[in-house]
Amino acid sequence: MKKTLIYSTIASCLILLTSYKVFIKKINADALSVLGFSKSYADERVLWSLSNGLGPIIRPANMAQFISRSSADKTEITLQFCNYIKSYVYSQEFKDNYEAFRQSKKPVVQQFSEEEKAMQLEMIKQQEEMFSPEVLDMLPPEGKANALKSIEDMKKAATGELTDAQKEEWEAIAPSDPYRNIKSGLQKFLNESNDVDFSAPTKMNQNNKKIFTNPAYEKKPAYWKACYRAGKEVTDVGRSFAQEWLTELN
Repeated sequence: MKKTLIYSTIASCLILLTSYKVFIKKINADALSVLGFSKSYADERVLWSLSNGLGPIIRPANMAQFISRSSADKTEITLQFCNYIKSYVYSQEFKDNYEAFRQSKKPVVQQFSEEEKAMQLEMIKQQEEMFSPEVLDMLPPEGKANALKSIEDMKKAATGELTDAQKEEWEAIAPSDPYRNIKSGLQKFLNESNDVDFSAPTKMNQNNKKIFTNPAYEKKPAYWKACYRAGKEVTDVGRSFAQEWLTELN
């Protein structure tokens, strides 16, 4: 484990990074500066995280300096940055950027020429004649539903609309509600950071990499290890903030 690196998500970011008290007028600049971020970079990575299922987003350039600060400073910086993230994801700028990302992931609908479209419509007509109301009534419920859905999908394809399957795929990749990902990420963070052993001893392995003395800890999830690196005071702030935000979102 490298002391200088922390990988966080919108949720695990909370272990580094929330309700400012002392530096209320300098919340954005102070937290970002100490962690080595520009505003544009921080915003970009927050958006990237939400766009990729809350994947890793932050790798502080000044992690070593952050870790070396006093507990009070680290707590304050964590509070500031968490609030920064929250304020950004509630902003119109974030909503516009997320929608642009979402549209970029919209499934491509096949474009038909007029001749091809006419052929599609003729096929649909044939299918409707084949599956007349009388025929449909003779089919089992599942068969009837499948036949009707097949015809409906053909109509949507011919007119340039997304099929239900395409809509489901799109929603899975880029949810229309980005806060759904935030909620699941916050809950995951709380679950996985619940039992961090901050006194766990480490050692250097044969590859000169720091690992936990307890093999079981090496199998712990990323949130758990990130919290260990950040320390108890930072983790406590992040967990408190995460719980409050999750309650708010629910």
